[in-house]
Amino acid sequence: MVSWFGLPEDTALGRSANPFRITPMVKVWPDVNAYSSSADLMDAAQFLQKEKSQKIIDYLKKGYTHNEISKIFRCSPSTIQKVKGMVEG
Repeated sequence: MVSWFGLPEDTALGRSANPFRITPMVKVWPDVNAYSSSADLMDAAQFLQKEKSQKIIDYLKKGYTHNEISKIFRCSPSTIQKVKGMVEG
């Protein structure tokens, strides 16, 4: 049977088959705190030695929130969370 739009109808579901249906995709991100080699640990150490990272650490110790620090340094709150996770982890 043909639907109102001229597309074949899915009789089992009682609706038109949609050729434009988007299939959701799943993204898999690596764990930030799971380091697989000493080279990765070196990169984290270098990242924490940056001037911006050091200032973020200082502001976190002073009690500033992630949003306040992100406005001061014009960076994402997730960057601040990354720095905090590296320091604590």
